[in-house]
Amino acid sequence: MQRDFEKEILAPFDVVVNRLNLNSVTRRRRTRDNRITLYGRVDFEFGDLRVNLKTCYVIVEAESGAMIGNLVKYWYLFEKGLIDKPIVLFHLFSQSTLNNLASQVELWNSTTK
Repeated sequence: MQRDFEKEILAPFDVVVNRLNLNSVTRRRRTRDNRITLYGRVDFEFGDLRVNLKTCYVIVEAESGAMIGNLVKYWYLFEKGLIDKPIVLFHLFSQSTLNNLASQVELWNSTTK
């Protein structure tokens, strides 16, 4: 049986969100309330876990595979004016071996310089 890394990563955040009685959107697939539509059926998932606060969105992106697309999309969405508030982004990923995801980390590091 394959481990569900995303569920494991999000579990502590779900506990805090529930304890604080925050309005959250937690989806493990793209549902209508957790996507931003670009046009037609083209869309982006809007966080693996998202809390909608008055002044910002708190978003948790949980990864067990390729990750840079889940980060770069936010730059695109801001540039297009599709996000109306600042984002506090937590990006967490599971690294099962020393080299697992190393290329993605290197790629991300090069985009942030």
